[in-house]
Amino acid sequence: MDVRRYYVVTGVGEQGPFRLSELREALASGTFSGSEPVRTGMGTMLGSVDEVLTTPETAWDPAESGSGATAIPFLRSRRLLPLTILVLAFVPALVLLGLLGRGNPPATQTTAKPEVRTVVIPPPPQIVAAPTRPPVPIPMMKPTVMPPGLLPVADPPRAAVVPDLVVRQDGAGVLVIGAEFATIVDNRARIQGKGSPHPYIGSWNDKTGHIAWTVLVTRPGRFQVTLAYACAPTGAGATYHLRIGEVKITGVMQSTTSWDVYESVPLGEVTITQTGELPMTITSGARTGSALMKLRTITLTPVR
Repeated sequence: MDVRRYYVVTGVGEQGPFRLSELREALASGTFSGSEPVRTGMGTMLGSVDEVLTTPETAWDPAESGSGATAIPFLRSRRLLPLTILVLAFVPALVLLGLLGRGNPPATQTTAKPEVRTVVIPPPPQIVAAPTRPPVPIPMMKPTVMPPGLLPVADPPRAAVVPDLVVRQDGAGVLVIGAEFATIVDNRARIQGKGSPHPYIGSWNDKTGHIAWTVLVTRPGRFQVTLAYACAPTGAGATYHLRIGEVKITGVMQSTTSWDVYESVPLGEVTITQTGELPMTITSGARTGSALMKLRTITLTPVR
């Protein structure tokens, strides 16, 4: 039975402890990246999350007892073994060559007579002063005199460009609420995959706070609600609450077999009678795992 505990050191603090299986699941759910450092319960630094998960257990250094292993330093020391053998093989050969070189008789040295050379020092160059030119007069600029009672008018300040995060119905009355339009409130979840065709809300580990959108309803009526998300088997059975204006609906998470497999799951039908900009929020209910889900889109399709 694996009783090791691992702590992941992130920019916002340490997370853990994790078993190896829990560490792999938290990495897949986007709780942290694979480059984050990992330590054992006794403070031994093992390397990054990716190195710990890919290092075989047979390579662990048993010198540290009770809290894990120093796998990464031990492997690096084994990489130096071929270099050490190469150095030990070449040092005796170099010593032998040095001893053989000492037996050669010294070459006969001859004393050369010094050669006398005559050095001719050239005369110093003559410095010719450059011709002087009269200074060029600088024209004086006339000051601009404003008429009495008039002041220069400054350019009006430019308004800051604010991205439009309001989700609107298309020509068929469908509302497609994507992760890129979300506002995360009191929660450490993050919008991941920005700039890609399918951004999503990941690292949804906190039970507090909520995810919010603003939708513009111009054609009210009855809608079918569908969520596109990914959920591992460990997160199945968790609940969440979706509110659109005054309408509230509760859903139960279903497994999509992996955190990387997305499915469109129908949540039910709702009737919206309000028009205009409506707040839309989704909050976490009861949990069965560390993360709730990876959410891509919420789609409201009119029911004919």
